[in-house]
Amino acid sequence: MCPLLYESVVLDAVLYMKAPKSLPIIGYTARLLQPRYKLLDYLARLQSSRGVKTFEIPSPFVPPTVLINDPACLEYVFREHELFAKGSFFRSRMHDLFGDGILNASGPLWQSQRKAGVNFLSSANVTRFSSETLPPLMEAMHERLTTAAIIHEMVDLQELLLDLMSKFFGLVAYDTVPGADQVRAFDEASAWTDARFTNPLWQFYELFFGQPLQRALEIVKKFGHEVVIKAAEKTRTPGHQSLLDLLLARLPDKETVADAATTFMSAGRDTTAQAMTWTVYELSKSPKVLSTLLTSLEPHSITRDSSTRSPLRTIGLHPRYIKAVFAEALRLNPSVPLNMRETARRCRLPDGTVLQAGTIVAWASYAMARSSAIWGEDAQDFRPERWLSSDENGNSTFVPRSASEYPVFHGGSRVCIGKSMAEAVGCQVLAELVLNWEFELVDKETRKHAGESLTAPMDGGLLVRPRRRVWTDTKA
Repeated sequence: MCPLLYESVVLDAVLYMKAPKSLPIIGYTARLLQPRYKLLDYLARLQSSRGVKTFEIPSPFVPPTVLINDPACLEYVFREHELFAKGSFFRSRMHDLFGDGILNASGPLWQSQRKAGVNFLSSANVTRFSSETLPPLMEAMHERLTTAAIIHEMVDLQELLLDLMSKFFGLVAYDTVPGADQVRAFDEASAWTDARFTNPLWQFYELFFGQPLQRALEIVKKFGHEVVIKAAEKTRTPGHQSLLDLLLARLPDKETVADAATTFMSAGRDTTAQAMTWTVYELSKSPKVLSTLLTSLEPHSITRDSSTRSPLRTIGLHPRYIKAVFAEALRLNPSVPLNMRETARRCRLPDGTVLQAGTIVAWASYAMARSSAIWGEDAQDFRPERWLSSDENGNSTFVPRSASEYPVFHGGSRVCIGKSMAEAVGCQVLAELVLNWEFELVDKETRKHAGESLTAPMDGGLLVRPRRRVWTDTKA
């Protein structure tokens, strides 16, 4: 780091650890410009060698930036949410896509959107959505897989799951389904927005090459405004309020409601579908875990009437093991692998690190998941059993970890309000998929990694060859 460019972050008045192999003047700018999956792998290796110590990631083009790895420090960040704000660095890059939506909002605007989301995603509503809205959408997905199996066609399972969640969340939240053009536009805008965090010259670059982003933003904004106008003109059903109804009642204008609608759509669609994609991928590489999962699901499975060519299995209860499988896949493949906040004033972290006002405080959930200091020597292994505890009678209990150790749903007062729905829908869809289908990976050798986006889509999708699972008992 060039000390003339900005005041250094200090630890008890002594410059604390910098990341190794930092170049003079430009610091880590070159690292930031490489593909994100390479940056994440580098941070994981760095954390492995440095333990849970806080260290600096210097670059002359961004404010002072530190990476925290200690769960105690992250717990402090979650708890002191007013001290660790989203900040201008974050909001300026996100504003074009999300405006004043909940990801970018603060103060009363954030509180109003959060209250609307909490009310909408109540336990009763999540149960109703899962039992009424999801089954017919799953039926259509099974039909698509059945056709592919008959003609021996490979399919992109990630694309199918994204389509499923687009329809599911669009129907339950807005009573409308986004079209393919709208979905593609959002994906493109998300990738461009993500690039702003690692390209220090993003404004200059977009001035000359940003036309695709502007076209994508126009489509996204148009969709947001259309769903708001439709909701405002719609006759209300007594006793039922959609998410848009709640937002319209709480927010000051339709522009803000449109921003909120776009933000909730992203959170509801992308993260859950991507988490399910990564879970199927991990199961495909871990036949022993898949076998254990099937054994745990089978006693709870029931056969339902179906329009497909053979009966389908579903589950009446979610056994603990599938929740452990889903949690473990999310641990290794977090939907938001790198996150950040900005200090509102000078402060001291629990490990003694003193941060000046305006310091970017980042944490990499992806790297923390691979830390032996947090998860043990098998931290890099896909092992759902780490989430379970058995008593003397062999009965297992799901044992959650703290948000500071497992920050995939954030933490503190800003914990993800869609956590319960993501887990419920994710486990339900995954259970149906593995009970009814075998998925052969088309490319078994190549290690999959996350693509360029604000979330963690699987780069290149997940190409599989589906086959109906054959059961030998009378339930099948």
